Amino acid sequence: MDEQHLVQPEPLGVSVAEALKMIGGKIGRSTLYDAIKRGELASVRFGSRIIIPLAVLRRQFGVGQ
Repeated sequence: MDEQHLVQPEPLGVSVAEALKMIGGKIGRSTLYDAIKRGELASVRFGSRIIIPLAVLRRQFGVGQ
């Protein structure tokens, strides 16, 4: 199959670092972690890794719209 025609599926969620890049400076790293800790921002933990669903970033920060 020709690699030029393959489409990368969009991930369902991103790491905190990726989320901060997508948000583009609207909030800082500590504020993002605090929002996750308080339950104001939905996230999923895989061991020590925190994943934030893209749907949440779109809804709360207008990312990718």
